[in-house]
Amino acid sequence: MHHTNPFNFKTLSVDAPFCNRTKEIEKLVHAAESGNDVVLYAPRRYGKTSLIKRAQNELADRGFITAFADLSGVASVTDVARKLATAIYVVTRQNEPLWGKALRILESFRPVIRPTVNESELKCDITVEAAAGRTGFELLEAVMKEIKTFAKESGKSLNIAFDEFQDIVVLPEAYNIEACIRSHIQQYSGSHFFIGSQRRILSAMFNEEQRPFFRSAMNMHLIPLPKDELIAFIRDMFSNAGKDCDEATARYMAEVTKCHPYYTQKYGHFIFELADTAITSEDVYYGRQELLADSRPYFESLIRPLPPQQRLVLRAIAKEPTDKVMAKEYMRKYELGSTSAISLALKQLSALDHIEQGENGIWSVVDPIFCEWITIQYL
Repeated sequence: MHHTNPFNFKTLSVDAPFCNRTKEIEKLVHAAESGNDVVLYAPRRYGKTSLIKRAQNELADRGFITAFADLSGVASVTDVARKLATAIYVVTRQNEPLWGKALRILESFRPVIRPTVNESELKCDITVEAAAGRTGFELLEAVMKEIKTFAKESGKSLNIAFDEFQDIVVLPEAYNIEACIRSHIQQYSGSHFFIGSQRRILSAMFNEEQRPFFRSAMNMHLIPLPKDELIAFIRDMFSNAGKDCDEATARYMAEVTKCHPYYTQKYGHFIFELADTAITSEDVYYGRQELLADSRPYFESLIRPLPPQQRLVLRAIAKEPTDKVMAKEYMRKYELGSTSAISLALKQLSALDHIEQGENGIWSVVDPIFCEWITIQYL
């Protein structure tokens, strides 16, 4: 009997199996209900978007309007404004009274609805077109004023999630964009989630005194999934799809991925494809090789732009995490060069979120499979 592979490594739908994060969802929901904002930090591919969408789904059940604005890769102020307007139109489309309010109030952008066929299902994609006469920062100011009016007139609590919020810092008008958004969102009763994977950049936006968002939101850090609960989740996923996975195997999988949500799903996916009715050690071994091979193009794209000094430091830390990167023996062992060059490389790699320094002072590579790939590449 054929069973569909249960391991999904895309952004999970709100009704897909989801391991734990119950406390995190509760914390986000309670913050929103109290009118507080939250900035959510986590490494890349850590399930931030899936978590936020689950929290917003819970808020929607409680009567909130929940808009989700994906700011990843924004290239201009107009892009930011467009993403925000689109988010409001998307969330109101299925509610006629709210849709009518959005059409009346959001004058800066008009929605464009295009029918699409997805998996034999007819859906509608919503994009927006800017009204004539406004561009750039003037357009963003107008949209934020309109969202403020919409929030006040909707009769409901508004929650907006800004995904990959740190991407606006690369824009020339970054400070003014931050100031504009901050000044308007504090003028209406609503709550906001700010999400990002470049944790140092995002943290600076909310914790540096000269920035507009300084101390305006609760800081929330996602940690790895609890190992015992992840082990049970892995076994249940296999079992529910007709394959047996013993506890030792599930524990090994959790240890390989360091309880990383994305890599656990992807590792499980490859093993499931290889296995018959029970997971064998051979399945686990070859599944791990497939995980590394599948990740290789992405990892190469991370390594390629790094200058030689950063590559040396990254390679050393991957092979041997340490709190003594500047120790003469460590520097000599990995041919790291001068202390000033090492110090700069640590700062740059940390800003890129490739490495991090734990509370114990030890430097390590953030991504567990990236770390493994580096050590294998440079044996």
